[in-house]
Amino acid sequence: MAVVSLLKSRTSRDPLLMHMLRCLAFYAAYYSFQITAEHIPGILNTAADALSRNNLSLFHSLIPQSQQVPLPQTVMDLVVNSRPDWGSQAWTHLFTRFLTRDYPQQPRQSTGQDGVNTRDFATK
Repeated sequence: MAVVSLLKSRTSRDPLLMHMLRCLAFYAAYYSFQITAEHIPGILNTAADALSRNNLSLFHSLIPQSQQVPLPQTVMDLVVNSRPDWGSQAWTHLFTRFLTRDYPQQPRQSTGQDGVNTRDFATK
């Protein structure tokens, strides 16, 4: 329930959680997806409950097709290993590295002021 509340309010007093929420909001805007959250009691959602309690053996027995995939190092650097200083040059470099190295850039359709569709790409 705490995570659902955090995701719905999109705010936190904890600086690290706020940093993670900002990263998540940026990724959602950049990759055009929305985040919704709804609490489902653990008794009805045993796989998620197992993950939230760090019971990986139970989780893998419930979802045998699941795979352990490590996060890319740039994501770890951005979200976990770096000081959340959105305005610093070092943090901007980490963020740009994430956008240009780990995930292939897809062109985004946008409409210019004259109504003509244009393509834009993130700069590298």
